[in-house]
Amino acid sequence: MLEFPRLALLRRTLRSSQQIAVIVKTLRVPVLTPSMNKDNYYNAVASIIMACPNFERLVALYPAYDHLFNRLFYALSSRNKLRHMDWVLEPASLPTPPARPMSSRGSQLRSRLTPLNIAPTNLNAMQSDAWLDLHSNWSHLTTLNIHALPGGALTPNNLVVQAIAQLPKLKNLFLSNLSHAAFNDEGLMALPALKTLSMTRLNGITGRGISAFANRPESRSITRLDMRHLNIESLAPICRVLATCMSLETLIFVQARAPAMPAEDMFCLMPYAASLSLRFLHWDITTPSDPSRAAPSDVILARSIEAEGFPALRSVRVPADPEGIFQALCRPVERIDLPNDRFRLTSPRAPALRSPPATPTSAKSITGKSPFLASPSTPFPALGGMVTTPISAGPGGSEAFVDARLSSHLVEARILAQARIENARQFPRFFAHVVDEQGRLIEKVAMGGFMGELQSKIEYVLLPDRHATDAAGGLLDMGHILAARDAEISGLDLCTGRWNMMTEAAYDKKDRERWWHAESPRWTHMEL
Repeated sequence: MLEFPRLALLRRTLRSSQQIAVIVKTLRVPVLTPSMNKDNYYNAVASIIMACPNFERLVALYPAYDHLFNRLFYALSSRNKLRHMDWVLEPASLPTPPARPMSSRGSQLRSRLTPLNIAPTNLNAMQSDAWLDLHSNWSHLTTLNIHALPGGALTPNNLVVQAIAQLPKLKNLFLSNLSHAAFNDEGLMALPALKTLSMTRLNGITGRGISAFANRPESRSITRLDMRHLNIESLAPICRVLATCMSLETLIFVQARAPAMPAEDMFCLMPYAASLSLRFLHWDITTPSDPSRAAPSDVILARSIEAEGFPALRSVRVPADPEGIFQALCRPVERIDLPNDRFRLTSPRAPALRSPPATPTSAKSITGKSPFLASPSTPFPALGGMVTTPISAGPGGSEAFVDARLSSHLVEARILAQARIENARQFPRFFAHVVDEQGRLIEKVAMGGFMGELQSKIEYVLLPDRHATDAAGGLLDMGHILAARDAEISGLDLCTGRWNMMTEAAYDKKDRERWWHAESPRWTHMEL
């Protein structure tokens, strides 16, 4: 503990005063820097957790679990009042006997033979039982987050479902990057009643499983549902979720390709999709087949909103809205872009703007109600010369992306949305006639050109969530949190505690020990 003096002082205080120890429920520790010994650091944190009998959460520290014994995870497993747990799974490690000494040449050859991309491997019985035993004491756990790094696995034996079965008070579940064997439709059907369910890049989840899950009574308690890159092929499962999840208030759907329309369904009557409780919708098709036109599923969803299928809806965020069909259903605003958006697009990392349609024709609504429900050929004003060259053509000559994007860029979305607002001003809603005393027309003034519906209660949002970025589509996931933790901090104005010095004059070593601490960046709490 001499390496971490502040942690040592905290542990001594907690051990000497039980009255203080019982009121400690969360712990935020200093950032682990490369110069620190990781094992000693985790052991120091574990000793503090063991001194807090009512401990509930470890904040801003995400140690990777490699299925070997670790004092930190043992300390967390012993706290029966724990309410929040974050698992970051690494490839399973096996204790190996010490290798024979090798020459420098042999060490270089061995390092070259080490694979960079490790495929997930099944755990043995001892590793599976050890991971499940860590959950046996968490009778008060309400939030569970499981994120697998490349090569990390929780197979076989359906360990995720078995672990969840030991958590009677679980309400919030976040799963990301799990393989088909680790979590699939069968695991989805075994989930208890939750309030938040987030699924990101789960290969085992299908549209049929989503539909079956929506029909279960346990799904009626969900207030927030995240479905990111699950490759749902049809719009029908999403409509089933909207119709049956009676408490659903937030729906986040992100996918590379738009879900197809069921061939056997008729779309004459609207709304096809409806929800009485939904208040916020994030809908992002990151790699549309035709970047200049709305997908059929987008059109059906927009028509359902226009047909009052979502009476409680108050905010929508649709970064990929090429025709503005969602924007036209929201309250009009004067400006939606930010002052520095156009300058940000001039940087080398700026996203590529999709080219606007080239042939202008008359604009018409999907249903004929609003002339600004963005026809496929609505002309856009020039975006300051920042429209990029067309992307390589796909089948049929339409422009398409070469690689699927994980998310749309909100800077691009805001600039295109502002272009639609400025274009709508060319189509006035009414005219003011100025006449003289003899009744002759002197001037005809066009007024009221705007994008949207004045009576709408829906806000068109293109700003990111708290601590999220525009490049990530405004959403935050575990990968972004880990990337922010591991980001390079060189060049930043870091804190060493010097603000607490008595004077700026010269100081001796003894005085330095009173205020100095390890150099660290400013802490930011990121919540999924």
